[in-house]
Amino acid sequence: MTGDEFQKELETRLEPGVKVYWTRLILDHNLWIEAMDLALGKRPPVPFRASYALEGAFFEKPDDFVPYHQRFVRDFCTATDESVFRHYGKMMAHLLKRQWLTLSDDEATAVAEEACVRLIDSRLRVAVRAWSLEVLLLLRGRVGWIDEEWAGIIEQLRIDPSPGIQSCLRRLKTAKTVSPSVTGVGVA
Repeated sequence: MTGDEFQKELETRLEPGVKVYWTRLILDHNLWIEAMDLALGKRPPVPFRASYALEGAFFEKPDDFVPYHQRFVRDFCTATDESVFRHYGKMMAHLLKRQWLTLSDDEATAVAEEACVRLIDSRLRVAVRAWSLEVLLLLRGRVGWIDEEWAGIIEQLRIDPSPGIQSCLRRLKTAKTVSPSVTGVGVA
């Protein structure tokens, strides 16, 4: 299957269980790069569907994704589709939590900056913001400015929070004595 054929599948196929189908296409035809390219595209709903399928393939065969880690870091920081943010945030948190990703200082800073931008943007969906919070928590101690700005970030989140953000803040409060890597702030 070619990248163009995969794109056509993402554009036209929508039925129950389609994530499993798209995931199998990535895994069976080694379409990791094609899926990542499509996730950065500008033609809705293809970026969302590509990132959704990519997430499925990533969680099914995380070892197969290793060659694409560095590309993924760049894509995490440059993605523009809000629907992609959720899937990429979940994947980034998973990679960081399990220490499967080696980031340079510059990469860690760039990921933290992008996660912070997404976290404080109240227009974004709660799942995007929750995964962004999880990424920031996982980078605390690695990226110095996170600790320096933490109180301000939390204060910003407390301004007219949605129920989902209130839930994240409650979990943060109860997890204060727990290492940030095990807070489980993110949502599925």
